Amino acid sequence: WSPFRSEMDWRVAKWAIQEGVGHNAFNRFLSIEGTVERLGLSYDNMRSLMQIIDSVPSSADWQSKTFVFQDRPEEEHLIQYRDPCEAVQALLGNPLFADQVVYKPSKLF
Repeated sequence: WSPFRSEMDWRVAKWAIQEGVGHNAFNRFLSIEGTVERLGLSYDNMRSLMQIIDSVPSSADWQSKTFVFQDRPEEEHLIQYRDPCEAVQALLGNPLFADQVVYKPSKLF
């Protein structure tokens, strides 16, 4: 759940962002006595939540292209993808994976 403390910490953050909870409303929610402590949250207002989110290393950006088949020009198809080189670079540059990346083959049996 890193950089969050726990699954609950992450779920509350996810809920606030996906539901579009306003900054003031979220701050009022978190200011209810005992909320932050009982839920074990690592943030106590929207600003500190955004700082945590901004600390997450970026990944490769999504790209999209539209294409049509010659025999069906009226149908457009959208394909979304990530540049494989950028994706690998983002994975290798992510400090969360530093101890898990293996650079050479290993024998597992």
